[in-house]
Amino acid sequence: MIKLKKAIAIIAATMPGLMALATSASGQTYTPTNWVNDPFNPDTNYVLAGSNSVSPSFTSIGIDRSTLYGNSPIGGTLRLVNPGDTLACTGRVILAGDVNADGDMQFRIGLYYQGTNTTDNNWLGYMVGNATGQYGETTAGLYVRNNPNPSPYSSGSPGSAMRPPCGTNTYKPGWGAATYDFSLSITMLPASAQLVAWKMAGVSPNVYIYAGAYTNNFPLTVPPAFDQVGLMGGRELFGSITNTDSISFQDVKVALSKHPESQ
Repeated sequence: MIKLKKAIAIIAATMPGLMALATSASGQTYTPTNWVNDPFNPDTNYVLAGSNSVSPSFTSIGIDRSTLYGNSPIGGTLRLVNPGDTLACTGRVILAGDVNADGDMQFRIGLYYQGTNTTDNNWLGYMVGNATGQYGETTAGLYVRNNPNPSPYSSGSPGSAMRPPCGTNTYKPGWGAATYDFSLSITMLPASAQLVAWKMAGVSPNVYIYAGAYTNNFPLTVPPAFDQVGLMGGRELFGSITNTDSISFQDVKVALSKHPESQ
């Protein structure tokens, strides 16, 4: 694990170049508002509320322990074309109930490209999970979806996703029932490389943080495209089966910032 100051220094050193690339860039913000409890793998243990808002919630009815997949179209197919183009998903998630403090990578959030796929398999993109528990300091929490892949979009199985070593991780324990701000961004770099950066941070008084960055020098799609936001609540996200367990979101947004040359 690289400590907080070192991680911030590394990311900060990267930012001036990105800021220069993004000078005079224009942007567009999208609000995903068509959330579903994945119709291809519906989890009947969860009830979805607020499906047509930026603040959906998934609440357990206490009958099963299974894996929840949820997603919403972004509102367009968004492409990164030139260096400096950035796509970012931000929001807040509130976890309530018997949240498992050792549920490593059991909550995930991602940006994906469904394209013409008629099932939830073979989506491309990136997702990040909650490093925690005994693996918190060593977990590679970023998933890069393989092309092709045979599993649902938030699956991290070796046949469906790669977990690259990410050298700029920052981690502080404290995962549990609490409120967290999250962000996940992909920035186009020269030579078609992609910088992926993420952060999950507990809202005070919670002190949890998991943040990092990874440069993907061998992306699977050039130019990259994204059209879905997706989430996962794994079988071990909660420590027991109760009707108080819930995953609630607030103000989920996706912003595309385009470098002038790509307009």
